[in-house]
Amino acid sequence: MKRVSFASALAGLFLFSPVMESQAATTNTTQKEILTNSTIKTLNKTLEASTLTTGISVRDAKTGKSLYTYNAKNLMSTASNMKLLTGSAALSTLGENYRFTTTVKTTGKLKKNGTLMGDIYLVGQGDPTLHKSDLTHFAKVLKAKGIKKISGHVYGDESWFDNKYLAPGINKADSLTYYGAPVSALATSPNKEYDTGTVVVYVKGDKEGKEPKVAFSAKGHLKVVNKAKTVKKGDTTAIKISRKYGTNKVYVTGKIAEGSKTDKWISVDDPSKHTMTIFTTELTKAGITLKNPAYKLAVTPKKGTTTRITDKSVPLKSIMVPFMKLSNNGIADTLTKTMGKKVFNKGTNASGVKAIQTYATAHSVSAKNWTYIDGSGLSHQDKVTANQMTKFLYHAQKEKYYKTLYTSLPVAGNDERMVGGTLRYRFTTADMVNRIVAKTGSINNVRTLSGYMTQKDGDPLIVSVLTSGSSSTALIDSVVTTIINDDVVVTAKKTK
Repeated sequence: MKRVSFASALAGLFLFSPVMESQAATTNTTQKEILTNSTIKTLNKTLEASTLTTGISVRDAKTGKSLYTYNAKNLMSTASNMKLLTGSAALSTLGENYRFTTTVKTTGKLKKNGTLMGDIYLVGQGDPTLHKSDLTHFAKVLKAKGIKKISGHVYGDESWFDNKYLAPGINKADSLTYYGAPVSALATSPNKEYDTGTVVVYVKGDKEGKEPKVAFSAKGHLKVVNKAKTVKKGDTTAIKISRKYGTNKVYVTGKIAEGSKTDKWISVDDPSKHTMTIFTTELTKAGITLKNPAYKLAVTPKKGTTTRITDKSVPLKSIMVPFMKLSNNGIADTLTKTMGKKVFNKGTNASGVKAIQTYATAHSVSAKNWTYIDGSGLSHQDKVTANQMTKFLYHAQKEKYYKTLYTSLPVAGNDERMVGGTLRYRFTTADMVNRIVAKTGSINNVRTLSGYMTQKDGDPLIVSVLTSGSSSTALIDSVVTTIINDDVVVTAKKTK
């Protein structure tokens, strides 16, 4: 089934890398790539007055020369800056045009009366773009192919990945949120931002005194415990939506005004159960009778199967957009396991991390200066030095997939969600908009920002600012603004 790409959303909005622009331009002046003494003094004063632990590295994007450092050799938590390495490794290891595949296979013969004398298998390979509508489409296609009844069982094959759904950096509290959702080879996403393993819960006030109405983007196997009440129109709404840890029970409590609406995005407890419940429901809705309606999880037989449907996702270069722009942890974990499967034939987090390490080593990334246990950066054990980060980003400019990587990064002050991403509400003044194309990072008491920046005089820089000790981005924004507004010395260039 063909899916929509983000290419249309980015049409006409591609911002060339500062180094691309500088290489294309010709000039009769030479700009001496330094930070002025005034700027350096301002930076040092700001950093010395701060209570945060900070690491900073600034490089010339054209030459790679180091222009400024502050604790740049100290290991600091990456937060989601880890995704810069994971995304680059995926583009190199899997390829920009890699597509995730989902298939539907059957065993046994299909009789003339429409009865399949065998089983049906939904076989997943971790497609983060798989949606409920795709499962509806699969069911309708099977019916159109003449299948009216399945005499055997409905199976889900999640064996492409292991069944350890949570990456090691995800704690109990995170696992209940959309950003800490579980990942399996048979997970679905509720939207075109590809938040695999999550659902959106919608609550609407009914008549006063009654329970509000609760709906899901895709209910699947989830159960609702509705303890909320509808209050009179105009009253204050105070609704809480939460899933109880380790269960499929979604609790709705509090009050909501008559006619009012609210929603919340949460994780599911078991993505494969969720997907398979939806699939069996859609088969029934399509008019296919199931002799055994309860699905099972099993590995597809190597022989004796017929492929009925082959579904491909959009290419990786399109998936990179929501992955990096919105810092999608589910995609990070999926790509990590997918790389593990391709390189070591093991769809595990450990094998995926090993695959990332293989890529990193081949690209001169020091194992001492960048350590990690997952692909998302959610773990505080994921650490990097600011100096290593800017060095990596400098060399990334020479890779064939650089345009895809660069275009996937958030753009400062651009309020379009799939362009500005996590930077759309930062650096919004006219002199700063579009000057920063970088990856943000945010975990408990850690904030980071690393990427490509253009000074006000047009000079391209690579900057990494890593902080810990606060959940505020104020220090990072102050430092970056100071660097961008620096006045670079310009000298005349002799021409022949």
